[in-house]
Amino acid sequence: MRPILKILVVFGGLSVLPVAANALVFTDETAFQAAAGGVVVETFESYGLLDPVAALSGLHLTFSPLSNGSAPSAYDQSLGGVAQSGMITLMNNDKLGLPGLGSMEIIADPGTEFLAFGYWNVGGDDTTRLTLFDVNDNLIESAVTSTDDPAFIGIIGAVGATRAVIEAVQGNGWFTIDDIQVDAASVPMQVNAPGGLAVMFLGLLFLRRRPR
Repeated sequence: MRPILKILVVFGGLSVLPVAANALVFTDETAFQAAAGGVVVETFESYGLLDPVAALSGLHLTFSPLSNGSAPSAYDQSLGGVAQSGMITLMNNDKLGLPGLGSMEIIADPGTEFLAFGYWNVGGDDTTRLTLFDVNDNLIESAVTSTDDPAFIGIIGAVGATRAVIEAVQGNGWFTIDDIQVDAASVPMQVNAPGGLAVMFLGLLFLRRRPR
């Protein structure tokens, strides 16, 4: 049995979607956080309406500029939309109103990577796609949120990611997200070695399978 399939056995019964052999996709936040072994979450509640959000220092992440060169901005869900952990979320715009300004590209700080990345889609009529890439820009996995509002999506890769892209796949292209979270938290990159979470998964499996 290949390692990623063994991991599926360990987390059988949780809301995990079997995908490619290099990642697991989660639609349940609790299951995602448990599998990640702890996460760091940005709720955006410290921001005010239309504040630019260029980086998340606590998560070691930086946002690339949107299509007009601006940073993603804070949005207040009381103006319209379903709240998740609080009223302040993040939108792919620098103003209120259409059009949206394209995808959000999120880059790990130099020397860091993340194995787990998740968020809540709270964009109303927009579903969003999350795609993770490794340091060589190889695709790790891509998954689309459900049509529920709000809807959680999370990916845990067997290798570390250095870039995440969130993009609208249906709706009007203007979307809001909340509670961005990574495994605790964006560890120093390991060259030609499995990531910390992958080692943890295999260790848990070994303990479960040892003869008694």
